[in-house]
Amino acid sequence: IKLWDIDTGARLDTLNEPEKEQYSLSIDPTGKYLAAGGVDRRIRIWEITKAGEEGTNLIRYSRFAHEQPIVRVTFSPDGEILCSAGEDQVLKMWETNGFTQTGLLEKQSDWPAGVSFSTDSQQVVVGRMDGTLTSYPLGDQYRENANLSEPIELVRAPDVTANQTAEPMENLPEQEPNGQFENAMK
Repeated sequence: IKLWDIDTGARLDTLNEPEKEQYSLSIDPTGKYLAAGGVDRRIRIWEITKAGEEGTNLIRYSRFAHEQPIVRVTFSPDGEILCSAGEDQVLKMWETNGFTQTGLLEKQSDWPAGVSFSTDSQQVVVGRMDGTLTSYPLGDQYRENANLSEPIELVRAPDVTANQTAEPMENLPEQEPNGQFENAMK
């Protein structure tokens, strides 16, 4: 992982602790932490200094996280949760005080290729390679003040009632124009 000065294009530092390719990285909302994950199945957390100069960006945590490569790491907008997703079709929640696992989502139907939090950090939305999308509610148990002596909770997708069921994506013909937010399809 290389850090660059976006104004000058100069390389600031190389974070070379990972043993294999890194597939995903995320910077927390404060800009203090960089999380990365990839083929070696570990989440690594670096504390990034304001200047970002070589040798000043120290690794703070390294956690074995998944049974297969990590495809996504994403911080919540409030910076209190890190979500990791792996090729093992598992998503895990980590509190960001000590980067300890606090939650586990149900096994996904396919690789979780896209992971995003709602702006209030109360839900995580997962998009999978098979085209499915699910939103999971998150409670306070995943945040820094979580009681880490409690067992890790498995979160399941909310039940969908008959009147909430959307048509499968393959049954929706594309409608143009759809390049603007106000014209977006379902």
